[in-house]
Amino acid sequence: MWRLRIGRCLTRRRVGLPASDNSGFRQVHVWILLNMEHVDFICELLSSMKERQITEIEALPQFEKEWVAHVNERSKETLYPLASSYYVGAEVAGKPRVFMPYSGGVRGYRRILERVKANDWEGFRFG
Repeated sequence: MWRLRIGRCLTRRRVGLPASDNSGFRQVHVWILLNMEHVDFICELLSSMKERQITEIEALPQFEKEWVAHVNERSKETLYPLASSYYVGAEVAGKPRVFMPYSGGVRGYRRILERVKANDWEGFRFG
């Protein structure tokens, strides 16, 4: 369980990112947008915990396994797992090769986060 000291949570402001035909530049935008979704999700989660006076959170093992399986399935639709790169942990000798970023797109990721929130933070145990 993580013990949290919940203070004021800063939310990001939505920023407009320019569209680009350059796929590498566009890919960077996708990772930025996914990280921005993380920030929003975590801020909303922490705010909810603060309102409820909850200070501990833990991911439920079954949901964690399902998420890892989903991320692995989505990654198979890309070439990332085939490359020897930091995306799979190749920069550290002996590190297990696991693809961790979500490659299912920003819209799909946002829908997952919204579903978790709508279902009262499904997949987490609070203490």
